[in-house]
Amino acid sequence: MTAEPVDIALDLLANLRDLGGLDTEAGGHTRPGVLLRSAAPRPGDRHPGLSSWPPATVLDLRGLDELAGRPHPLEAAGTVVHALPLLEKAVHSGPNGTDWSKIPDLASAYLGFLIRGGSKVAGILELVAEADGPVMVHCAAGKDRTGVVIAVLLRAAGVTRAAVLEDYLRTGPELPAILAREPELTTLVDPTHVQRLMGVPAEAMVAVLDLLDAAPGGPVGWLRGQGASQRAVDTWRRRLV
Repeated sequence: MTAEPVDIALDLLANLRDLGGLDTEAGGHTRPGVLLRSAAPRPGDRHPGLSSWPPATVLDLRGLDELAGRPHPLEAAGTVVHALPLLEKAVHSGPNGTDWSKIPDLASAYLGFLIRGGSKVAGILELVAEADGPVMVHCAAGKDRTGVVIAVLLRAAGVTRAAVLEDYLRTGPELPAILAREPELTTLVDPTHVQRLMGVPAEAMVAVLDLLDAAPGGPVGWLRGQGASQRAVDTWRRRLV
């Protein structure tokens, strides 16, 4: 018996979700309509049906080479878009960018994001703490760079490790839709590395959570060490929880 084909709407933003309702360590829950995550929006996308749409602010983590000077599709809706490349080059930019052949697994890649881009993540916290209205974070697939940044933001607000990991794994079923909309994501990675780098392995996010928890003061201590202010941490917690 063959599997039924997956019906993918190419005009519907992939990997989009509202991060409300997640459990916190203090027994609370994250508020809906505050923090969203997704893959990259495209011109012509239809309304996704969220009450918090369009977001007031977008943080686009893609590299400038990925943006190629094109306007962001949501700017026309009045969204304030911040281009905040987490890496100097595109995450899948081949010989002129990240050399994936030298990265053994996604866990190593994710830890590299934090080690090389820690100050940028701290700056993102400052932005989301003061943003007015729903904030959406995205990169190309909404999987790797977005996954790491979202994990830090959630842990900074006291969301449990289990809830962060569960949210990360929700990207797995979204991969067919992501790749249908952005097929070049696989062509920019050496074919021998596609399976290794295009998955959603739990151990990659566990490595991120372990790094944050091992820092003096935990996730908040890690952020403070990267330059985030305690005021921003406190404001963010009040916004999200």
